[in-house]
Amino acid sequence: SSSTLGANDIVISGSAAAAGQISRSENGRYILIPGYNALIGAANTTFTTNSVVRTLNGSGTMGAGISGAFYSSGNNNLRGATSDDGTNFWMSGSSLGIIHTTASSPTTLTTVSSTSTNNRAVFIFNGQLYLTTGAGSQGIYSVGTGKPTTASTAASRLFTPTNNDVYGFAISPDGLT
Repeated sequence: SSSTLGANDIVISGSAAAAGQISRSENGRYILIPGYNALIGAANTTFTTNSVVRTLNGSGTMGAGISGAFYSSGNNNLRGATSDDGTNFWMSGSSLGIIHTTASSPTTLTTVSSTSTNNRAVFIFNGQLYLTTGAGSQGIYSVGTGKPTTASTAASRLFTPTNNDVYGFAISPDGLT
């Protein structure tokens, strides 16, 4: 552990069971890691304005990704993130729904869907954006059509679990599994 914060450091809250929902970018080039730019053990890593989504490429290099006030004070935990190709980013958390931003303008945020606001993970499979939630109407949801970037997109529940929480899942390239 270092006492100096680096440019690409990342931690998760350490107290939120649903935090740290990683995903693979749609183009397969990156692993998306949501968290906070803070030192290990730093107080109040959640509820702050230091949210980040780091990109990890195939050679194991951690990139800066995006940073900003995605889930700032009063809006609770940043939990999951995904991207198409490192240009567009969609994030999930515990109170805001699905948020969209871009690498070129990471502080411009759009609430793409608030059908479910207490979400776990967010993924893109076969050109379609999905979210998972274990709160309220638990399940796996399809968000609009394709990869929406505009506000107020409805999400439709595709799967209802029998044991509540839904975190990660995958859909095969042919869409049948």
